[in-house]
Amino acid sequence: MFIFKFILLCFTNRTYQLEVLIFIMKEKKTLFTVVIPTYNRAKLLKKAIQSVIDQTVTDWELIVVDDSSTDDTEEIVIGFGDERIYYVYQEKKERSVARNKGIKEASGEYICFLDDDDYYLENHLSLFYSFLIEKDFPKIILRSGFSREFERGEREKSTNYEPSLHKNPVYFSAFNMCAVVCLCIPREFLNKDTFPIEFPHWQDTHLILRLLAKYPFHQIDAYTYVYRIHPLMGSIHHFTKKDFSTRMELNLQAIHDLFDRYDMSGFLPEDTGSFLLAEKQLQYAIKSIKVLGRKKSLTFLKRSLRKKISWRLWRLYAIFGVSFMYPAYSTK
Repeated sequence: MFIFKFILLCFTNRTYQLEVLIFIMKEKKTLFTVVIPTYNRAKLLKKAIQSVIDQTVTDWELIVVDDSSTDDTEEIVIGFGDERIYYVYQEKKERSVARNKGIKEASGEYICFLDDDDYYLENHLSLFYSFLIEKDFPKIILRSGFSREFERGEREKSTNYEPSLHKNPVYFSAFNMCAVVCLCIPREFLNKDTFPIEFPHWQDTHLILRLLAKYPFHQIDAYTYVYRIHPLMGSIHHFTKKDFSTRMELNLQAIHDLFDRYDMSGFLPEDTGSFLLAEKQLQYAIKSIKVLGRKKSLTFLKRSLRKKISWRLWRLYAIFGVSFMYPAYSTK
């Protein structure tokens, strides 16, 4: 039918020839859409974009959503001169809105994410493609592992999901860094579930746990996402002492919201919500040593201890102790 219409319209006037072109463009589907939210990281962004261009799979589009940058982000994006790369600007609304906007603009059948200060190895998309073509393009969430890359270039592999070690994908993601940037998600899944825009933090885990509680999941045995560790990483650098506590409360509210509104009892232990709240408050206690001082950090520590004392948090307790005694050591 497509060929018949193509031949018929090609032998008519120019108006119909234009119709043919539009028809063909609508018929053509992109396999992968990569979404990068960004804000004032033009220099770091360059490497992220180049890593998408360098993919061995070429059937992709890249949507860069600029969250009101004041540097030369727009010039950097447009400067690549690749018709598969789209620049989208939005008024300052933070990462969740930016990612949701990228999803809305996407034409790809599968959505992947990339942070503006990280990058893909060149086989990142090709490993997803190999699995998809072998299984006849199933509706399933795929994940590749990530490696932390430190300033000197050394890398440390993360934990990948293993059915023999982890009870289920939701359990894995609740207690490990699953990272939405490591996932390849059918676009139709993200039409129903999106990033919660009311929470500037923990929004990715909020979405991941909801998705994995509903849809099938497969772990690719590879580490093709590079998570860069550098002095300017992390949202702590984007807000001041004045709103530190407010940001922490919003982070805790995101955890409360998930467990109040969604039933995770079939996937997670009953005390998971309390554990995650204790862990998050302890992480903020460590950060607050340098930002707010020792006295305030003790307040956050006490809140964490009241929520749940767990041997699983021993490493964070140790980091807090050392950071409290030697503030210069405190992690960024």
